[in-house]
Amino acid sequence: MIHWLVDDWSINEINAYIDCKEVYDWAKYKRMVPEMIMISDIAYVSLNDPKIDQEGSRYINAEISLPGIVVKGMENPNYKPYRMIDGRHRILKSLNNNIMEIKVYVLERYQALKFIKYN
Repeated sequence: MIHWLVDDWSINEINAYIDCKEVYDWAKYKRMVPEMIMISDIAYVSLNDPKIDQEGSRYINAEISLPGIVVKGMENPNYKPYRMIDGRHRILKSLNNNIMEIKVYVLERYQALKFIKYN
């Protein structure tokens, strides 16, 4: 899974990406413990995006008990405390089930910057 850092979501106006598998592998290696945070505190790309087909397999198979990835204090156009790196389908599924918190691995900004790759 790739998280694109483009347009309003770029860092220092430079387009790039983060390979989420690398972040999950790192979180496992570091034995990070997921945290529960309020979805309202997370900035994420619109859930109305046509890429989230609520009848598609990615949405149907989204397991809301599995942690997503957020970055605390990373730039985002919504000025929220956390920026979503992986887990939009889980967020939408949670909200559709009236669940207002989600389990996530929380990275600090300096940690996330190590995973950024430039095109």
